[in-house]
Amino acid sequence: MLRASPILIVSGERDHREKLADHVSQYGLRPICCETIADAQALMVRQRFGAVLSQDSVPDGDSRAVIGEMFRNASKGPSSLYRGEMTGILIWLL
Repeated sequence: MLRASPILIVSGERDHREKLADHVSQYGLRPICCETIADAQALMVRQRFGAVLSQDSVPDGDSRAVIGEMFRNASKGPSSLYRGEMTGILIWLL
C-alpha cells in the first residue's frame, strides 16, 4: 500500500490547527501542525509534504509571501495554489 506524504498545517491559532488536523485525518491523511513560518521552514527542510494548508497571516508574517519564496528556492515548487475565500486558508499542492 502506498503511503501519502503528510499534510503541513500552519496556523497561529491552536483551535484552527486542531480543526484542520481533524479534517485532514478524516480523509486518512497525516497532518503535521506548526504555529509559525519559521517552524514550517524548519520542517520542510527535513521532510517532504503533499500539501501545505496555511492561514494568510501567521504570528511571524504573511504566509503567502514567505512560503511562496521558500518554494521558489526549493528544487520542486508547488504545483498549484488555492485560496479558500470563505476560510482564508491557502492550500499549496506539492
